[in-house]
Formats: sequence, structure tokens, C-alpha cells
Amino acid sequence: DVCSSDLLDVSGRAASKGFLIAAGTTTQAEAFTSVAAHTTGSVAAIMYGDTLTYGSSTLSTSCPYVAQVGPCDVGIISVSESGAFGWGTTIDASNGLLESVSVAAGGAGEAIAGGQYAGGLVFNPASQNQPFSQNFEGWVAKTDPMGNWLWAVGYSTIDGGFGAQSSVLDVATDMQGN
Repeated sequence: DVCSSDLLDVSGRAASKGFLIAAGTTTQAEAFTSVAAHTTGSVAAIMYGDTLTYGSSTLSTSCPYVAQVGPCDVGIISVSESGAFGWGTTIDASNGLLESVSVAAGGAGEAIAGGQYAGGLVFNPASQNQPFSQNFEGWVAKTDPMGNWLWAVGYSTIDGGFGAQSSVLDVATDMQGN
């Protein structure tokens, strides 16, 4: 497992320190897809296909299609200003797969994530939110500042048989965290 956090001096107009983070699996089946800053740190989105270790914590894989499509689980990880890992959360994809993820940060440290999925997803502890689609479709979800899922929405395109699908390519927040 590769896990490190190193402070780096930054140049230019920034007065604060930046940082590099790394998390990994034993099979190198992971990729950070986006990072977003908030007032006390950052949230990072990662696609992975094996048990993911970051700091002293782990996120388990649930997607049953790793052998066919590669990394198809999503993790959202909180990182403090100093680079220390905080909470981590994942989406239960045991009845589906996640194809992509992007993350934005609210001012208090909550994460707003979105991407593309197929099958069924469960966002715990808000397990009543279970998006399902037979095609690849877009999804958006939000955590509280402790990494607990508050809500999730999966989109479903009515295409009349033409193969249309929805996609969430990126997420963003305004100054109020909306």
C-alpha cells in the first residue's frame, strides 16, 4: 500500500502550504479523479478496484465488474490543510458499477459528488437513496462535513430507443455551498 502526505512550499501569490497526497491499492487499481478545497482542507475523489488504503484507514471494493471494466468503485476522502487524512466514504456498488466521479467541496467540508453509473447504487447511511439504471446515467450525491451521505439522485433518460443517456461530467458549488 502506498500512503504518504508531504507538505510542500508553494510559490506565487499563495501564502499557505500545499500538499501532495497518495493513497493506493496493492494492485495499483486506483486513480484520483478530482480534488476540491474548502475552508479547512480538501476532499478528493478516487476511482478504485481493490481495497483502498489511505493513512491508517481502508475502503473496501464492492463492484462485481472489476475484472471486466477495471476500477469501478468510488471513494471520497477528506484531507486537512496539513495533509492529514480525515474521513473516507464510499458508495455500495455491489449491484452496479461507477464509471466516473467528480467532487466539489462545500464551505464547511461537505462533499458534493457526481458521475456516471449503471445498475444499482446504495449511499449509506442514507440507504433509502438507491439510484438504479439499466443504462449508463448520471448521479449526484452530497455528504455532511463528517462524510455521511445526506442524499443521492440518479438520473434516468427516456430515450425512445435511441440510446440516449444522461451524464454528470463535473460538479461545482457556489460561495454558499449550493
